[in-house]
Parts: sequence; structure tokens; C-alpha cells
Amino acid sequence: MKKQLYTISLLFSAFLMLVSFSNNPPNGRTGAPGDGLCTDCHSPGNPAQDGSIEVTGFPDVIAPEMTYTLTVTVKNPNGLAELAGFQMTILDGTDQISGTMLNASDNSTVTTANNREYFEHNPAVDFPGANEVSWTVDWTAPEGPLESPVFYYAAGNVANGNSQNSGDRIVTAEGEGVISQTSSVSDHQIGIVKVFPNPASDFLHFDLGGQAIQSLQIYDASGRRVEQFEAVGDRQIDISSFTPGMYFLRAMVDGKPQMAKWIKE
Repeated sequence: MKKQLYTISLLFSAFLMLVSFSNNPPNGRTGAPGDGLCTDCHSPGNPAQDGSIEVTGFPDVIAPEMTYTLTVTVKNPNGLAELAGFQMTILDGTDQISGTMLNASDNSTVTTANNREYFEHNPAVDFPGANEVSWTVDWTAPEGPLESPVFYYAAGNVANGNSQNSGDRIVTAEGEGVISQTSSVSDHQIGIVKVFPNPASDFLHFDLGGQAIQSLQIYDASGRRVEQFEAVGDRQIDISSFTPGMYFLRAMVDGKPQMAKWIKE
């Protein structure tokens, strides 16, 4: 009898824990360095439902102390899942908290633990007919240091809704950006490398001045990377297909990051 009562007690405790996690997941389950993952509690096995998680709005070039609205979306294309949950954190290059998250949307919250912030479901929500769920949060970037990286780590649960820890699909996503003071970027040069013409319509030319450009990235005005080149040995790049507007160039010149801005006509 005691053994039966003990078993019932364990099952009831496990049920309460799973219900609690559905309402608000335990912190530190993003897959980030030093964190665990949702699989610490869930046993995915080989679930029938498919899925993914993605983070949009996180810029490749991050303006210091700028506020960005980030969107976390969990998807279940085949429609076999019942519940969606997630957790995300944002860290600097030393795996410490970076910036501040505020204004979480409905059914989500921002919590703090172990000197990190976690944006997470609160509670998990049913998948609608579109088979995807999104949450938003405002993230204010740190003031620096300039040219330092920032990383986001997100984990999602595409759950079967059976109130147990089995049969759920755990999905992850991560990405990074670089803090740069774009307001002080040169209009015509990347270090001592001259960029012309500016504005440009078809080709952007470079006077390398004896320097070497190891890599070159192009970002739009919102900080989203739109193109990348491994080298600029021919001293020009084709920008004819770009939408008119302002862009930023970030280049590695002799091993040092440099930036310039230009206008596409």
C-alpha cells in the first residue's frame, strides 16, 4: 500500500511539474553556453510533429543603446502539434548578459536568473490554424564596446500536448550581430580604402591604397545583412540589383574591422 501511495505521489508531482513548466519554463534552457536545453526535462524520442523556431528583427549591425523589436516564432508545418513554447537569452562575447529586454507581448514574460535575462512563454499556447505562434519583446542594445559581438540563443518546444514529458520536438536557433557606431561612419572610406562613386547605381568601386580587404559585408539601414563577399580583389562589386537607399559596408582591412556608408541610387 505504501509503495502504491509513493508511486501515486511521484506521478502527481511529475504532473504538477509539467503543468508548471507549461505555464512558465525553468530558466536556463536555451542551449546557450552555460545553459541546459528543453531536453533536460523533455524526452523527444521520434515525435510525429515537425517544427522550427526563428528569431527575426535581430540586426547584424547593432547601434549602441538602440531599441529593437524582436519576434520569436515557433512553427509546426504538418499541424500535428498542440502546444508551442520557447525561451531565449541574449549574451555578449564573454557569455554575459547583453542589453535589456522589456515589453514582452501577451503570453510571454522576461525573467532574470544567474545574471541572465530570459524571454519565455507564459503560458505555452495552442497552435492556431496557421500552425505557427509568435511572441515579441523590445531589446535595448548595450552601449558597447564597439565592434564586439552579441549572440542570441533560442529554444522552442513543438509539443504534442499530452501533459507528459515525452513525444515533444525541441528546436533551436542562434545568431549574432556586431555593435557598431553607424552614426560616425565615414561616407567615402573604409579606413584608408576609398569607396566611389557615392551615390552609386551599378557598381561600387574601391581604391585599396595598398591595403587588403579580406571580407566585406553589406547591411541595409535597419542593420540587416543583405550581401557578403569573401574578398574584393577585383576592386569593384555589382550593386545593380540593390533597392535604392542607404547601406553600410563593413570590411576586414588587414585584419581590422572598418565601416563606411553609401547610397544606392
